[in-house]
Amino acid sequence: MTDLWNEIVGVDTLVLLINVLVQSTVLVILALLAARLLRQRASVQHCLLISALLGLIMIPVLTVVFANQGIGVISVPFASKPATSMPPNANRQPVELPKVTAVPSLQKVVAVNEVNNEGNIESSSTKTPGMTALADPLNLDSKNQAWTHHSLTHFVANVFILIWFMGLCLTLFGIIRSVWKIRRIIRLACPLLLEDQSNIVAQVCRVLNIKSMPPIVCSPDVAGPMMTGIVRPQIILPTRIVAILSENELRNILLHEMAHLLRKDQFVVLLQELVAALYWLNPLVRILNRQLARAREEICDNYVLSTVDPVEYSKTLFRLGQMLPRPRLLSTSVGIFNTDWKLEDRITDLLDERRITMIRMQPNYAAAIVVSVFVLSIVIAGSSIGLAQGSTDPIATEKKESNERKVTSSVQRAIKLLSEHPATPTVQQEQLSLFAIDVATGKVTLVANEPHGNLTYIGSPCWSAQGRQILFDATPGKDWLKTRLIKIDITKSSTETSDLGAGSCPVFSPDGKQIAFLLNSNKVTGAKAGIWLMDSDGTNRRRLGGYGVPKWSPDGRQLLITSFSSPARVTLLDVETGKQSLIQIANHKIFSIPNWAGDGQTIVALLSTKNGHGIALIDVSQPEQAKVKQILWRIGDRLDLKVAYPIFSPTTDRCVFVGKTKAGMALYSVQPGSFDPPQRLESDNLGLDKKIASLTFSPDGRYVLFCSDRNAQAAPKVPIKLNNKNQPDNISKIELPQEVLTLDFSASTQTVDIIRNRGKDAVEQK
Repeated sequence: MTDLWNEIVGVDTLVLLINVLVQSTVLVILALLAARLLRQRASVQHCLLISALLGLIMIPVLTVVFANQGIGVISVPFASKPATSMPPNANRQPVELPKVTAVPSLQKVVAVNEVNNEGNIESSSTKTPGMTALADPLNLDSKNQAWTHHSLTHFVANVFILIWFMGLCLTLFGIIRSVWKIRRIIRLACPLLLEDQSNIVAQVCRVLNIKSMPPIVCSPDVAGPMMTGIVRPQIILPTRIVAILSENELRNILLHEMAHLLRKDQFVVLLQELVAALYWLNPLVRILNRQLARAREEICDNYVLSTVDPVEYSKTLFRLGQMLPRPRLLSTSVGIFNTDWKLEDRITDLLDERRITMIRMQPNYAAAIVVSVFVLSIVIAGSSIGLAQGSTDPIATEKKESNERKVTSSVQRAIKLLSEHPATPTVQQEQLSLFAIDVATGKVTLVANEPHGNLTYIGSPCWSAQGRQILFDATPGKDWLKTRLIKIDITKSSTETSDLGAGSCPVFSPDGKQIAFLLNSNKVTGAKAGIWLMDSDGTNRRRLGGYGVPKWSPDGRQLLITSFSSPARVTLLDVETGKQSLIQIANHKIFSIPNWAGDGQTIVALLSTKNGHGIALIDVSQPEQAKVKQILWRIGDRLDLKVAYPIFSPTTDRCVFVGKTKAGMALYSVQPGSFDPPQRLESDNLGLDKKIASLTFSPDGRYVLFCSDRNAQAAPKVPIKLNNKNQPDNISKIELPQEVLTLDFSASTQTVDIIRNRGKDAVEQK
């Protein structure tokens, strides 16, 4: 229950309640002022007040909708600020990882290796520095900045919402109790039996032009005549007055009660009760209900006055007032008396010669009033008080930071588990392996090498938003018709891989429950090429449409589809409807596979600009009129590189891309607003890769998954012996690349010097 309460209660909920109270007050004041001007026209007044009642029901709904859309013309600070302020990264402590029990891993499934300063690939099982010893600006744990649950703002929100909720429950309980009492009264009531009853009923039916009347019963438990019942209405009369009322007095009473029934006033009364329960904190709503009840009684009195002299009807009311007390009516019932309207004032109004006895409005006038109040309610709901920019809900902030810590912990656990289950790298002629690089330290981890059989060419990696799964495609060499979808599940103590079937370019949905992927033609018999969807376990495959590389938007509503042409044709595909919208940027073209940049409205891509090419953030909220929001780096600015695969993490405010030169490829990083040129993530001493492709950030922004052929460049070393009897003791055993089996030296003056630098071996003869 505590978790449920914390989900509901917060500053946002408090602001919503205050908004609704303020907005309802404005609407009620305007309605009461207008009703006062229409004092002599009860039917118009009644229509206006009922429309205001419906507006009070609409306002909370409209306020929630407008708040979700960010609409509001008034913005005032409401949330308190932290007691202390600190820089964004000040005093952040690294996340402590739980100790994980190592279990045997599948052969050739996942492996972890790190590149040392000399360019060799060594298993991290022989040297694994403590991952929690890292202190860097990318560590995302911000618990020192989290606001406490016991902040003053949250305490006020809790108390206010609790008081309102208790009042709501008590009021609703009162309504339920009244309904139960009415059912009991009806069950115990006796039918009305009078000698001239049929004559009285016939007169009422003739006056009101109706065929019959509902049952008329007597009960000693009611203090006055009333009409009640939603499904089966009945008229209830007090037992003690039935025998002493004259025929005309009884007819007048029945005319009044039947007027309530013809107008369906019992439904209006129930609506009034529910609105009063919702707005019990607002006293003006009670005033509106009293005015509405008075207008209703005036209209029913007009029904009687249409056939009865005002003096005669006034005498009937006066005599009833002498015989009966006037207690408050039970819920869902309407009676001849209104406790908030003095009988003297009512009789005075009945005898007023200026009284307008209209009983109903023309439909077009009534529609005009309803529409006017509806429009006014929309305007009022759109004028809301909100948190000032920079103010946040402490509970929402803590929940968000808690989720971030969970994701970070999952990512760190994944890296640690992979490092504790190393596998021997394989070397193939056509090979791309999957790696993860720590953006802060440059440490590289081999994630997947040859997941199944001869699937050696890995591409299109994707990390789930929860940090517990890694998805990619794998191909035997470059036989693209045989590409498979592979998933790595990170459990608490191990890693597991599974083959999800044919496909390529996979991407997780934000909730991790679905996977979008590209299916080429001829991969599956009878399956049409295009973008497909399936559940995360590989089942329930269905075609969505479009063709290209899919990227799921963070809000889960759209897929970013990129063609394989250059410049690229990029579209947005609505997951629900299948509708596609082409992204068009005036005077610009896209020359890379774009990626989402944190929200469902911004992407990062390599653009052609007036001054050349550059990495840019692009607003695609209106695809046909997409706009460049920010240039992250212009190619050639203090660094001569060609760019591919740019990605951006709003969590760390960092862009990572592949930088290409004639010598090879490497990973580079650049931050918006920085005056420094892009920096290489790894040490320059490590050399360059021949191929790097398909970058993606981990959900916490700490790691980047990438595909590289560096395994094929640095073959594992095997020990060999020199066939020289006079060999020095210090070179009795050396390591050479696996392709070299033996070396036969004929002179003792010859020595071998192996310079281990990625892909380079040099032998120098003295």
